[in-house]
Amino acid sequence: MTDHSAQTRVERLLGRSRIVAGLYLALAVLMTWPLTADFIGSVPGGAGDLWQNYWNFWWWKTALLDLGQHPYFSPLIFHPTGGKLIFHTHSPFNMLIALPITATLGPAAAYNFCILLALWISGFGMYLLVRELTSEARGAFLAGLVFAFFPQTMEQILEHLNLVSLQFIPLTLFYFVRLDRMGGSGNVVRTGLCFALNALCSWHSGLKLVLALIPMAVVDFIRRSRSRRLLLRNWILAGLFAFLLIMPLLSPLMVEMAFVEDAYYHKPPQNRGIEAAYLFVPHYGHSLWGDMASRAYLDQPYRSPGFVAYLGFVPLLLVFLALLRRRPGAIYWALFAFGATVLALGRHPYWGHEVIEAVTLPFYLLEQLPIFDLLRVANRFMILTGLGLAVLTGLGWTAFRKKPDWKFGLLALAILVEYSWLPLPTRPVETSPIYDQLAANSEDAAVFDIPSNQRSRSAHNLVAQTVHGRPINGGYVSTIAPRAQSFIEEEPALSDLTGIPRLERSVDAGRLKSLGFAFVVIHKKRIQSYRERMLASSDPGDMVQRRRVRRLGGITDEKYQRMRADLSQSCGEPRFEDDSIVVFALEGCPDD
Repeated sequence: MTDHSAQTRVERLLGRSRIVAGLYLALAVLMTWPLTADFIGSVPGGAGDLWQNYWNFWWWKTALLDLGQHPYFSPLIFHPTGGKLIFHTHSPFNMLIALPITATLGPAAAYNFCILLALWISGFGMYLLVRELTSEARGAFLAGLVFAFFPQTMEQILEHLNLVSLQFIPLTLFYFVRLDRMGGSGNVVRTGLCFALNALCSWHSGLKLVLALIPMAVVDFIRRSRSRRLLLRNWILAGLFAFLLIMPLLSPLMVEMAFVEDAYYHKPPQNRGIEAAYLFVPHYGHSLWGDMASRAYLDQPYRSPGFVAYLGFVPLLLVFLALLRRRPGAIYWALFAFGATVLALGRHPYWGHEVIEAVTLPFYLLEQLPIFDLLRVANRFMILTGLGLAVLTGLGWTAFRKKPDWKFGLLALAILVEYSWLPLPTRPVETSPIYDQLAANSEDAAVFDIPSNQRSRSAHNLVAQTVHGRPINGGYVSTIAPRAQSFIEEEPALSDLTGIPRLERSVDAGRLKSLGFAFVVIHKKRIQSYRERMLASSDPGDMVQRRRVRRLGGITDEKYQRMRADLSQSCGEPRFEDDSIVVFALEGCPDD
């Protein structure tokens, strides 16, 4: 039994779960400031996948509440065929939990709510896991800080909601440990429920959690001297319960994978591993030394969120103590974190920003396994590195022979300072006022955006749709279904203007009209000269701003002028125009 009289004041305070939960919530708000300052009108400062996730909230609300249909197909993208969203990155848990917020306050508030929820529960869940493993509340609290505010997770806030929503990973492990120690139907249900919720945050996170559970299960099974049959029964029951919970949303994927010949859900393999040296390079967004650290990132060939891999020297110090003093479980978790980091290096390692193709790493073997080959972005295994690092941080605290409260406070503050990204980059959700006029137009016809289908470069077309509500000709989705892709390729009026406009012929406004389009929108901020001006005026050391600017472009100035002239000749002068878009109405164009 715990000797409460020997506990320090802070330890007794942190032994109360409600107080700890409140502290993590306050820290989630602090570490993402000023996200809550404009909760309804601003979002994290990303540029590509950010808008895809933003649109997801709007689409789920539109599908479930307005159209009364399943969100795995949208008639509002890839007009006129519509688009399958079976293999799209949805994050169903977030879409459903935030549905009332989306319906009342809008997608930005829903996005921000889910970010705060993820960080809050991630910290608290890790606290519960490490307290269960060590019976030490202060070490558990430190572990929660490391997992919730891990630098790569903080960077992923800018773009990838699904990669921030890790809160059910430590909670699943917490109930899994309890299930093995105490059994009981309640722990079976909680383990299965948390596993299912994690999978519904991200199918990829579900697979990563499987990789975390397998070695834990093997070790527990080997160490168990009796009741192994009961152990297996509990695991099977928890797994079946989780499977039943996720089946309504997983079954369409399984059917599509089994019966559709074209495996369009398989994206091309990419060597997106971390560079080992960056494990020790502070992240570029740090409020104190970010400017200095950003110089190390400027030449990084892979510029999308995910290349930040900083571990932190304070957590590493605690890892060293845990291993030096042989804390129970330290070797296991060190091997776990090391293995995850090796996987995060990718198929071939980077060194000095160059790929060493002569060296093949274990990630290659993972790519050969069915289902697990879908985990194609290696740097995301840093999620599991952060998991192991957090547990080791808690174990490291228990390695101190003397543990006064001031030492705990100093370590907690040091972790927060080392991991801080303040202020967190945010950006307002800005759209042209013209889209409100398009929404007010009584015609129920589609909008043709130029450019479109340029992957993340044209993601803002989805944001515009959340305002005007009309079908659009493209859509930045995770995978484009073959039917929609084939229709675009086989229709000259579409293929000539899709992606980077080829303009092999004059814009066929009559054909666009016959396909159901009412308006053509040319995006001026994607003209090449605008991109070049923005690049010239942006701060070379501002990684976030440079990332946004690099996603501009897509239309040469010459092609912009040609398209404008073609449409003016066919349809008359623009119906609407401002600094960001020019809109032509097709109603006056001759029919195809």
